[in-house]
Amino acid sequence: MTRRDPSADAMLKRKSVGELLRDNRFGIRSIVRAMNDWLDEFSGRKDFTIVRYEALRASPAEHFRDLLAVIGETTLDTSIFQEALEFSRFENMQKLEAAGVFDSKILHPGDVRDPESFKVRRGKVGGFREYLSNEDLAYAAKAMRDLDPKFGYSA
Repeated sequence: MTRRDPSADAMLKRKSVGELLRDNRFGIRSIVRAMNDWLDEFSGRKDFTIVRYEALRASPAEHFRDLLAVIGETTLDTSIFQEALEFSRFENMQKLEAAGVFDSKILHPGDVRDPESFKVRRGKVGGFREYLSNEDLAYAAKAMRDLDPKFGYSA
């Protein structure tokens, strides 16, 4: 938010990652509430599923196929499916974003000279740990205790 959104409030841009983590409006507790609210609102639908980033990175074909089945796409053209998987590979999306291929503003870096301002930055499962202090990690773990266990994350 502080590097990708040029219209972000200047006060937010001056906050450290630890301060943002604790921010009432944008911090981890707000994110946990929003995720729980989404689950409450949508989990009763037949076209609802939870797809975790970690699962997609570990086994993209399996989880993409499962996602398509949930929305009713059960007969897949193998070549088109493989092409979609190849296109959506992290490394390809990163290359395309850097080249400015996408029309959508959300897939443009805030500053092409700042790798942290790209939407497709690192793709590293658990990479958030590299940005947070031990105190921040403990705070986040405590906040995550309020996340519904159906999401599959344990604090």
